[in-house]
Amino acid sequence: MIAANLAAPGLYKTTDSGETFTQIWNGGGNSCAPFGGPCITSWGIDRIQMDPDDPAIIYAAATDVGIWRSWQADNGGAFTQIFFSQNQANVGSDRTDFALTKLPSGKTRIYAATGATGAFAGFPAPETAPSQVWRIDDAKRPAATLIAEETLVVPGGQPPAPGGWKNLTSSVVGDPGYATYNFCTGQCWYDIGVYTPANRPTRLSSLDLILTERLTVSPMPAPFSAPPLLVSPTPTTTTSRSLTSRSTHKRPIQPVPTTCR
Repeated sequence: MIAANLAAPGLYKTTDSGETFTQIWNGGGNSCAPFGGPCITSWGIDRIQMDPDDPAIIYAAATDVGIWRSWQADNGGAFTQIFFSQNQANVGSDRTDFALTKLPSGKTRIYAATGATGAFAGFPAPETAPSQVWRIDDAKRPAATLIAEETLVVPGGQPPAPGGWKNLTSSVVGDPGYATYNFCTGQCWYDIGVYTPANRPTRLSSLDLILTERLTVSPMPAPFSAPPLLVSPTPTTTTSRSLTSRSTHKRPIQPVPTTCR
């Protein structure tokens, strides 16, 4: 069966309480990072959020094309790419989720989670990569600057610029960044997620983990509650893994259950 009269993938806006909708972004653009040339989403929009300090600024993510932004002060309000995914070769399963928060300085911070069905051997990022989490601490700057700062890190291999995109994830066991290494494995194409609570800009939730800025683990609220992970004044660092996550836990020497209920 073939459905007829379906709207094209993209982001739509209504000004008459849902009677009619007009497409304001098709989920792509004419010049897309990191390789240039046009791009277009294969499945549609995954996430949309307004800037926490200015509701006229709209952020959106779409399958295959990363995060884009509409801001009148930058490119006249046209949706412009501000983050490209690290899985450019995973067409159709390449997803990026994000969460916005306002820092005490007034600047907008973005947490971005990017992943797909898994990394392909022999194809380094940004062609394919394990799922990972990025952060930027000064997002309300020109899109071209944000893309250049991400490119500096990957594929450039350079340290992040001050306030620019920074990869929080590490593949090294025992490193705090290992908490988000490949956190949604090959299931990222449908269950990737990242969240930060209002007024808690240094707290991050990625699937079944709630992470502080240092990426130490705190209890997950109901209904996804797990036994609490206590933090001692002089903790040792051990690594525990559940079926859906890999995380580095700061915890006391005495055993603490870590199996999710």
